[in-house]
Amino acid sequence: KGRGKNEEEVVPESRARQKRMRARISRAAKRDARAMRLETIGIIRREFDWRGVNVLEEERVFDPRFLSAYRADNQKPPQERSQLKKLLYRPAPKHPELAVWAFTMLSQAYCNSLMKALNRFEAFKKARKLKIRRSGSRYGALFNHVGFQEFFDVLVQKYLRALAEIVYPDECKKFHQQHSFLVSYEPGKEIRQNTHADDSTLTVNYCLGTIDEQGGRNWDGGELYFYWER
Repeated sequence: KGRGKNEEEVVPESRARQKRMRARISRAAKRDARAMRLETIGIIRREFDWRGVNVLEEERVFDPRFLSAYRADNQKPPQERSQLKKLLYRPAPKHPELAVWAFTMLSQAYCNSLMKALNRFEAFKKARKLKIRRSGSRYGALFNHVGFQEFFDVLVQKYLRALAEIVYPDECKKFHQQHSFLVSYEPGKEIRQNTHADDSTLTVNYCLGTIDEQGGRNWDGGELYFYWER
């Protein structure tokens, strides 16, 4: 049998109504998720004590060699920052614009303190059954959401900029914000990340594995590979 005129007009209207309903449900779900995320972040900021590791105190946070070079050079033009250049240019690369720079910036004592605090933080989340937005890993966290926004704002705009201006002076003009996160690797959990491209002007990776008093480290691996520009 053929459909009547009225029936033909109702079907498209019904589908459009269903589409609008799904859109409203989706928006409501997003609002609820955002409200829950903000509530969780509020609980963390009110109740969890980082015991000072989220406060950037130069003497405690930085490796003495980096801090000495920074203090000697930070008021100089980029081309005259000889002490910071010594940290970067070891040995001097043939093509600086393609180089990957590796140096010690954070003190080992601070890394150990931060790792202990992060372990306490994981225990706190588990005890309170809190779910927070993570980075690209199932076992990580966004530092800016849990009390480190100011810490990393200062780290990027003040200390990393002093280094980056030496090698990438034009790109440093684009330092408007930072996105700092933790990825935790452990056998049986996260053991690697797939090859990916960061949507950033500058990428900095810190290895936070702890080292004991005898100089032994509690981890193996930690290889990091860089490829050509996308």
